[in-house]
Amino acid sequence: AGPYVVQEWVPDDHVTMVANPDYWAGAPEIGTLTYNVLPDGQSRENALITGQIDITVAAGNFDAIASNPDLTVYTQGARGGLSLLPNTSVAPLNDERIREAIQIAFDPKNSKQVLFGSSDLWDGEQGCIPFGAGSAQCEPSAVVTDVERAKELVAEYVAEGNSPAIEILTTSYLGTNGEYVDQVLKSVGFESTINSVSPGDYIPTLYGGDFELGLWQMVPFESFYPLGYTI
Repeated sequence: AGPYVVQEWVPDDHVTMVANPDYWAGAPEIGTLTYNVLPDGQSRENALITGQIDITVAAGNFDAIASNPDLTVYTQGARGGLSLLPNTSVAPLNDERIREAIQIAFDPKNSKQVLFGSSDLWDGEQGCIPFGAGSAQCEPSAVVTDVERAKELVAEYVAEGNSPAIEILTTSYLGTNGEYVDQVLKSVGFESTINSVSPGDYIPTLYGGDFELGLWQMVPFESFYPLGYTI
């Protein structure tokens, strides 16, 4: 039914699609689309700069791309961002104190630097989540960073005989984000570890519920609350 049909799919490598001659609006002008799987953000940016690919999603500090006269960067309409997805059906994330501790352990200014570098897609204000910086829809956030309170909540949980062990599910596509989350969790008393799976296994693992704390790029729905959080 779409403008393209799959010609070849090699998992974790590429997908080649060709124009559909029977498309209701006529075959598209671009005859072939190839989606290359390049999980590492820096590899994608290098491939774009060297002309190996024509278009990509740039993540992190993309000054080299923005300053390249042969490339055009589109940032309009940026919304959403990296989200932590807690599996509330398993310990320790089935405890509200643990979820609160994780939420208030992160300094948004640090998170902004790690996720977006020098980009101004997000200015670090939590009230702008899930919208881009400068959006008219930004509202004040009730969440305030409180590292000491986070430490107290984790310590209280552990004092009751519970384990502070928590596994972070990530994939190479998310770059150093998993390492950043791991660093923050350890700073407030968690015994966190990283489970990095292949890009092809990542979404099935999330939807299968075989994880504790996941990461994912979330784009807001037209009615984000509470639909977005049911994922």
